[in-house]
Amino acid sequence: MDLNDDGKLDIIYTIENSFYCGSGGCSLNILLNINNKYRYIPVTVLNYKDYIYVLNNKTKGLKDLIVNDKCLIRFNGKEYELIKCL
Repeated sequence: MDLNDDGKLDIIYTIENSFYCGSGGCSLNILLNINNKYRYIPVTVLNYKDYIYVLNNKTKGLKDLIVNDKCLIRFNGKEYELIKCL
């Protein structure tokens, strides 16, 4: 998916093993493709369990995301952070 609408695919991934996962789920990771070099974008305070929805609206140049069917996360210029869960 393209998180900044630059026409290049970015990567959202998780590693599923006991080191990265706990009772709340697995850590979510993002690699932003900038001129064919990937920049790691941290995702704080969030454990991924289910689906990721990419929204059309952007914050600080990157698209907002809905994860786990109910939690909104936004880019604050340095990392994606949890805004709220419904």
